[in-house]
Amino acid sequence: MRAKARTSGIIGIAQGILIARYSLTAPADAFALLRAASQQYNVPLRVVASAVVTAPAPLTEELWFPGRRRTPPPALGLPQAGPVDPRNRRQVLRAALYAVVTLGGADAAEIHLTDKVQDEALALEAHHALDAAYRDCLALVARPRCARGNWPRAAR
Repeated sequence: MRAKARTSGIIGIAQGILIARYSLTAPADAFALLRAASQQYNVPLRVVASAVVTAPAPLTEELWFPGRRRTPPPALGLPQAGPVDPRNRRQVLRAALYAVVTLGGADAAEIHLTDKVQDEALALEAHHALDAAYRDCLALVARPRCARGNWPRAAR
């Protein structure tokens, strides 16, 4: 429930962007687009919504990402339990977890990635052997602010 509450605002904003950009008639149509992209690319819906919110608007109807080059994904230099498609985000994250647990002899592991939409907070993207209470507590980690509202500075 908490995870849904944390991401529903981002998903709603992404729906609004898609409705405006594609002249969709209903939020359900925008949600269907987000869900389809999430399933097609095997990426969490929250990540797809974040990409929609942070991507710049297209310059023209045809030109979305000027200067973007399509290059083949790099080879993974990780020990793997099985084949990994480097274009599949979930498989790459699982391979990284496998490497940490295998090489480091860890009992548990987690991967957090920053989320631009949520003020660069760390979002739990993958884990191994973490219990539900721990995952729920650390699903989203935001940096604490100082009393004046500024980000804490590193000690010099």
